[in-house]
Amino acid sequence: MNVKGRCVFVNVDNTDRCLLIDIINDLYDEALKSKVPLPKHPTLSYTFEMKSIELLDDKGLLEMFTRFERKNVIDVWIGCGSTPSTVLQMARQVRGSEVVADEEVDELVADDLCRRQKLAVRRKSGPVLGSQSSIISENVNHKPTPNQDTSPLSTLRRSPRFI
Repeated sequence: MNVKGRCVFVNVDNTDRCLLIDIINDLYDEALKSKVPLPKHPTLSYTFEMKSIELLDDKGLLEMFTRFERKNVIDVWIGCGSTPSTVLQMARQVRGSEVVADEEVDELVADDLCRRQKLAVRRKSGPVLGSQSSIISENVNHKPTPNQDTSPLSTLRRSPRFI
């Protein structure tokens, strides 16, 4: 499973008896071992035939396994959701009933992982007086000439005609 360029490996022994809740809990365990931060509300998706397909339930998980039955490794991408899915809520309830300490899970979840970084944008305040661009723009006449066709169906550029 890929999180922002870092990989977390989850091993599935029997694809027929695997549940999405188990995969999510194994994902948290493996991410905790390898110290990979996860988003607050992770979403799981994979690509098949140039389409991104989100894993929402066990039926979708079994479809993924049948689509990739000949592969040993399936790439699953972890995205950022705005709200937790029902499967994620159930996985957290199951995980809360286990022996895992809540402090470890809180350290594992990164709130700022889904936030996009703002890049500094450079903008010019306007053309510098006396520069070539300001002189050229002042000299351009924007009115059409009498021979110029201004209808929208006319071509913008016409080739010269030789007689």
